[in-house]
Parts: sequence; structure tokens; C-alpha cells
Amino acid sequence: MKLLPIETAPKDGTYIMLFGKSGYTTTPLRCCVGHWDYDYRPLDPWRKHDNSSFEDNGEPPIFWMPLPKIPKNLL
Repeated sequence: MKLLPIETAPKDGTYIMLFGKSGYTTTPLRCCVGHWDYDYRPLDPWRKHDNSSFEDNGEPPIFWMPLPKIPKNLL
């Protein structure tokens, strides 16, 4: 899958993969599952899966991608 610009990410609470700069040269991007929640914190709306801020570990996300589909044999 291709990384998409964060400006095109869904802002309806859908969980997605978020990617942001890590600050390290060996691992330029960090990622986590997260979603947009403007009502929770308008100045910092990108939330990680545990509801903490994506920016707690650095800069805001710059890319996103949809979550992969779960294989039927795992459901």
C-alpha cells in the first residue's frame, strides 16, 4: 500500500495507520494506529489507539494509510 498525505486522511473517527517523523536517522518514520478526534482536543486532534496524542512522541503525522483487512481465518 502507498502512504497518502495526511491532508487526505478521514476525519470521521475511522482508525487508520498514522506516520510521522521519528527524529532518528536510522528509522525516519514512526507509525501507529490512530484516528482524528477534534472534539477531544482541537489543537491536537490526532489520537493514537490508546487515546494519547500522536504528537506526544514528536511531530504531527505527515502520512496515513488504511488499516489492512483482517484475514478471514483470524476472525
